Amino acid sequence: MENLLRKGEQGILPAGADRIVRSSISQQLGSEPFRRFIKNTKADDAQHWMVAAINQQRIKDLGLPEQARLVRLSSESVVSHRKRFEGFSGEDWQRVQRIADKGEWLKQGDTHRALWLDDDGKPWLAVIKRSREGELFLVSYRRASEGELKKLRSAAERGQ
Repeated sequence: MENLLRKGEQGILPAGADRIVRSSISQQLGSEPFRRFIKNTKADDAQHWMVAAINQQRIKDLGLPEQARLVRLSSESVVSHRKRFEGFSGEDWQRVQRIADKGEWLKQGDTHRALWLDDDGKPWLAVIKRSREGELFLVSYRRASEGELKKLRSAAERGQ
C-alpha cells in the first residue's frame, strides 16, 4: 500500500490502482493519527496528509498537470483552520473525495480552484491550490452558503 501511495504522489499510479489508493486514504481520514495531526500539528511541521485522489480522466478534464493526482492537507492549512477542522468527523473528511469526483470546479485566478458539492442538502466548499511544482493542496474546506456559491460562479464566468 505504501508503495502505491508513493507512486500516487509521483503521479504514476498504475491502471486500476485508484480504487486501492482511495480506500487507503478514506481509512486514514477516520484514524487516530489523522485526528492527532489535526489537533497537534504546527505550521512549521511541514507535514501533509492525503485527503483525496483524483482519477486521470478528471485531471485531464480539469486541465491540471498529470502528476496532480493526490490532494494533500498541509500543516499550515490545518493551523489556519484548526477550530473548524477539529469539529469534522471522518465522514466529513471523506466528503472531500466525493467533491473532487463529482463537484463543480470553478477556476479562481491562476493557481486556485474552488469546488463544491451539494451533499446532504447543504453546500460544501473545498478550495484547492496548485503549487508551483504542480501538487494540489486543500487550503480551505467548509460549509458554504448558496449566495457564496453564486458569487463564486459569477466570478468564474467573468474569468476572475
